[in-house]
Amino acid sequence: MPFFTLVGVQLNLPILVQSIAFGVLVFIVRALCVMGGSYVGGGLAGLDMTKRRKMWMTMLAQAGVSLGLAAEVAVKFPVSRSADTRGSAQHA
Repeated sequence: MPFFTLVGVQLNLPILVQSIAFGVLVFIVRALCVMGGSYVGGGLAGLDMTKRRKMWMTMLAQAGVSLGLAAEVAVKFPVSRSADTRGSAQHA
């Protein structure tokens, strides 16, 4: 199934409505940080001003793809709560 179909099916609308203000705040803060970081990074990399001003827009949508992929992986590879998930070997 496509990423966003799975994420959309799992949405809890009452909780989404309650937390929309926080979500908007996170989006704005993240967008400003991406904008500033790409502007400074582009300057350090020697990009011209036009590219520095527009580069952040290409990076903004990356989070949605990552969240959708994480949701699909969680569905396909569920983790048992009783399993040792620390990755350490047990010694006898």
